[in-house]
Amino acid sequence: MNKYLMRAMQTSPDEFTELGEALDGSVAVVDWTGTGGSDILYNANPRFFGGGTYLYREDQRFQNTIPVYKPAEFLEGIEGRYCIPLPTDEKTGFYLLTLKDDCLMLYRNIGPRSNPVFEASKEKVLCMEELLKKLRAPKGASLASLHSFTLPGNEAVHLLMSCSDWSSKYWPDGMSLWRDNEHPTAGFGRGYDDNGQWRGKQGDTILYVIYNSGSNENPVYKDVEEICRFRSWDHVLDAVPADLDGDGKPELLVRMNIDRLYMLKTDKPLKPVGSPTEMKCSPLQRAHYFTSFFPFDINRDGKTDILVSGNPGTVFWLENTDEGFVERPPLLKQGGDVRAETLSVPCFIDADNDKDLDLVVGDSSGYLWYFENTANEPYKFSYRAGKPLKTKDGKRIRHQAGDSGSIQGPAEKRWGYTNPLAVDWDGDGLVDLLTNDITGKITWYRNIGTRTHPVFDTGVVLQLNGKDFATAWRSRPALWNNGRLIAVNIDGLAQFFEKDEKDCTAVREGRLLRYTDGCAVKCCGPGGHLGRTVLFACDWDGDGNTDIIGGTHRDLNVHINAFFPRKATLFWLKNAGTDSEPVFERPRLITFKDGTPIDLVCHKCSPWCTDLDGDGEPDIVSGAEDGKVYMWFRRELKWDWEPSKDFRNP
Repeated sequence: MNKYLMRAMQTSPDEFTELGEALDGSVAVVDWTGTGGSDILYNANPRFFGGGTYLYREDQRFQNTIPVYKPAEFLEGIEGRYCIPLPTDEKTGFYLLTLKDDCLMLYRNIGPRSNPVFEASKEKVLCMEELLKKLRAPKGASLASLHSFTLPGNEAVHLLMSCSDWSSKYWPDGMSLWRDNEHPTAGFGRGYDDNGQWRGKQGDTILYVIYNSGSNENPVYKDVEEICRFRSWDHVLDAVPADLDGDGKPELLVRMNIDRLYMLKTDKPLKPVGSPTEMKCSPLQRAHYFTSFFPFDINRDGKTDILVSGNPGTVFWLENTDEGFVERPPLLKQGGDVRAETLSVPCFIDADNDKDLDLVVGDSSGYLWYFENTANEPYKFSYRAGKPLKTKDGKRIRHQAGDSGSIQGPAEKRWGYTNPLAVDWDGDGLVDLLTNDITGKITWYRNIGTRTHPVFDTGVVLQLNGKDFATAWRSRPALWNNGRLIAVNIDGLAQFFEKDEKDCTAVREGRLLRYTDGCAVKCCGPGGHLGRTVLFACDWDGDGNTDIIGGTHRDLNVHINAFFPRKATLFWLKNAGTDSEPVFERPRLITFKDGTPIDLVCHKCSPWCTDLDGDGEPDIVSGAEDGKVYMWFRRELKWDWEPSKDFRNP
């Protein structure tokens, strides 16, 4: 991987920031060096940018009841999803189990107890595809999640596997929304009936226990038992056995219905008894499906708590109290990368008028995060830990789809996909925020504070022809000049929208943007490929005309330029006209200097351009699906490729 790709913007080393590295996180606690630490193994889904296994070492200088951690270390050589420790003996400490290419892989510690070494050795333990065939799982069922557990009086680590067939049922008419043509009954303005009910069906999830009939030193996973079935809107249902009520027997902790937690009593051996009971800590605030659980006494009070991570990637915990489990704030580390809760969309704003660039970052969870730059001088960057932005009444800004706000159905009720744009929208000299989200509606947060202390008014949805101004979902408009936006419309085309001179809450339709050959500028595809493109307007090549820099999801590139690679990456639209009468050349890929495409993998590439080094020319920062913010200097990039340059197989 190109070294420039991994240069994330940083928080100050003395800041305490939330644990979390990427999308779809899972966690486990292990004493890494045998010194009594509550260290954390953090695995992010390797399918996505930033995926892999990380180690958070407990910083034992802090004698806190709740551990504080050092910045994450990436564990090279540990491949696959999940990272499950198998406690062994005093010499080796533990082995590791991961899921790689649909197989359970065992990594034995070949180093000393004080300095584990795993990457030189791995062996296949179990093939999941063969297991599912043996179990005669329903057609279309696949492994959805995996959790580890032990039973009282036995140190052998067993596994609980959930399998789901949601993909064949969830979408209306049984057809995925991820098509290169319009879905007949799903997409923008479709998918729900007149009562707001999703036209697809709930999926079935089966829970299986995979028993370790061997030992942790030599695990044998072949004895499998189905224990229960559920039906819900979840694409993934998560469950783990744990003693939740203190009776010395394991119950099932089940996360289903997106963000709800349930306790299900069991009999030996893990056979459910009765019906699930919703827990007092339900619904979860900082997670939803996918969700990872690891029972562990994190506050050292003798009671088993539950560590939690999942789709947003943040690590928090459920405290076991006399009144039941209570959700607690995320665990903390010192310093680390600037990070929001995945699919980050950054914009710069000098919020406190101290001549440095602060950050506002949107994310998939629907928050807006504020990162204050403490450098206090231009072209320097040292950020405080992110804080969620609030409106004047103290309410945290959070956009969420609810049961019928996402074109991808009720499974996305907890997603928000905020895409902020910093702009003085009302011309009063204070920087406001315009934010697109999962619904495609543009919300204006007016700054009613001062130049040194912004205060944001309650959000107002902009209006077009007396109705909510709806653009393509998960996209960000660009500011062409004061009062003029370029947005991706609901047909996926770039279009001007003009602010009403008398009413800042209203816009008027302008003309479509066009290429020099007269074709409209297409920014995405149909159906599930709608939107997702982030735009920024600036004079990129220094010719005096305002151009467009864009970034998008990997599966949308083919609709923008058929020669682009299937990667979340950057592109440039050169303005061959004027700012008053713009006309654009076909999109060009922005690469590294050596011609290597920028590869942010899948869901997000969200550029913002500004001068980072004081040379008077724009550089690029971009959000990514791991929630971090990456920076590249102009001198590291190349953009003058011919639009017909073929990057599909670099």
